[in-house]
Amino acid sequence: MTIENTSWKGPHTVGFDLKRYSETLKRLPRSLTGQALDLGVPNPFTPYVKEKYPELTILNTPEDNDFDTDQLHKEDKVFDAIFHFQVIGHLMNPLWNLRECHRVLKDDGRLYMTTLKGPLPQFLIPGTYFYAADSSRLVEMISLAGFDVVRFERLSQGPLWWAKGTLHNRVRILFGGLWWFIELRKTNHD
Repeated sequence: MTIENTSWKGPHTVGFDLKRYSETLKRLPRSLTGQALDLGVPNPFTPYVKEKYPELTILNTPEDNDFDTDQLHKEDKVFDAIFHFQVIGHLMNPLWNLRECHRVLKDDGRLYMTTLKGPLPQFLIPGTYFYAADSSRLVEMISLAGFDVVRFERLSQGPLWWAKGTLHNRVRILFGGLWWFIELRKTNHD
């Protein structure tokens, strides 16, 4: 299976999502082993991550898990990696969720996150998002949750991608890009 040849059809422009998936996979480490938590139910990106990391056991959260109020897992420090892809902007209480991620992540584990790049005018924020944080606010919240930033990069679609995207996404690109890719590690080991 390759990202470019997938037949998945979803609510977004397929090429738009597949490019984001490809750019995300490029930024993940060459090898990951152990146990990973992928926040959310299996989604179109899940098979690509499983294919790239056959030695990694990937668990998803239950469908009814409320990331704003529910615990992620009953045990502390059980996951080697957490995939937090396109989740944080949908939360009303993202700090709670990041603190829960901190709790279930092993001391030497990593959290990999993608999120809509902000700040954006309200009309450019998708209806299911509560906000698109600018980098300084996002880093402050990450720090409050007990994480250090290892990498903080802008994901873009390449120099000519804007010509193929929707008008909505073209305007978002004019405001500085589409998404952030962020790698985090724990600051403290309490």
